[in-house]
Amino acid sequence: MSDANRADRPWAAFGSRLRALRRGAGLTQLQLGQLVGYHHTLISKLESGLREPPAGLADRLDPLLGSRGELAVLAGAPRDRRGTPFFPEAVGRALFAALPGGAAPGGGPPAEGGTLSCDGVPVHGTGVVGGDGPGGGRGWPVSLPDQGVICPLHASDGCAVPEPLAVLSLLKSAAALRESSDADAVHGLTALLSCLTRAAGEDLTPGVLETAERVLHLVAGWARAVDATGRLPHAQLRLAAAYAQLAGQARMSRGQTALSTVWFEHGLRWACASDDVVSQASLLGDLCTLARLDRDAESALVYAQAMGALDPRRSWVGALAHLYQARGYALRQDGPECRRHIELARRRLARLGRRDGAEA
Repeated sequence: MSDANRADRPWAAFGSRLRALRRGAGLTQLQLGQLVGYHHTLISKLESGLREPPAGLADRLDPLLGSRGELAVLAGAPRDRRGTPFFPEAVGRALFAALPGGAAPGGGPPAEGGTLSCDGVPVHGTGVVGGDGPGGGRGWPVSLPDQGVICPLHASDGCAVPEPLAVLSLLKSAAALRESSDADAVHGLTALLSCLTRAAGEDLTPGVLETAERVLHLVAGWARAVDATGRLPHAQLRLAAAYAQLAGQARMSRGQTALSTVWFEHGLRWACASDDVVSQASLLGDLCTLARLDRDAESALVYAQAMGALDPRRSWVGALAHLYQARGYALRQDGPECRRHIELARRRLARLGRRDGAEA
């Protein structure tokens, strides 16, 4: 899409998703308009991205179309995907913006003071109850890092983790999480993230996505509560960014690109706020992938260039950024630029150091 068209259609993402959901529900514009009390011409303008959604309309459309808060999130954040909503200058105002609705059957995530029972956590194949999963994977980790997941508090120091039942008790309510020891809760939820990451990679447990999103809501609420006390929720935001990436990747694997974009952008905000360069690079890579799947070379290049600007001291980040730029230029059918960035990536790979190997 050209820059002019983007500027003329500030609500294009909302409109495109609304059209897909309406068609998926088997409704005409006239029928949908009648259900929500608006003329069908307004529905047409909304789907064309030419009209701002009226206040409250998205909240009525989501339950009607089964989109679990997705339209409300898109309606609350109109933006050009290349408008860098996730960079540091925008972090403060968007840090605790509305999240997509929970993926738990029959409702959203646990409300303040609500419960998340152990039944809400998939235990088979995730290692949550210890032992080997059916896919032959290891059980509950003894220490961190595990499965490439590091401790948000202590990086790669080999942190011990609580027993799985102690972690499940933290998930019973938002209050239980807030009242726990920060270190124990962070270590336990990071261990759970490791189990969910392995289960998602081995496609063992259908409930991995639902669990990741439910826990993510709790962690984001925990971060917000810590922030309200005047402390920076550094570890909580890093943990939330990691869960958001897992949720986004799971949504992407289901073809739900709008929701995966929302999760990746939330994760990127949290990673920026907590100065987590590794997560920022990884999430920008996921956004590059989404843009390429949409055949959007311009957005893919912007995300890749943003990755390259993160930290010039990290050769692996620079190499990855050049590779993503090469793919973007290939999508644009610009052979010379594609080859140039491949060569630049090779040069950065030749300069990898010890930290690069540990992080990458």
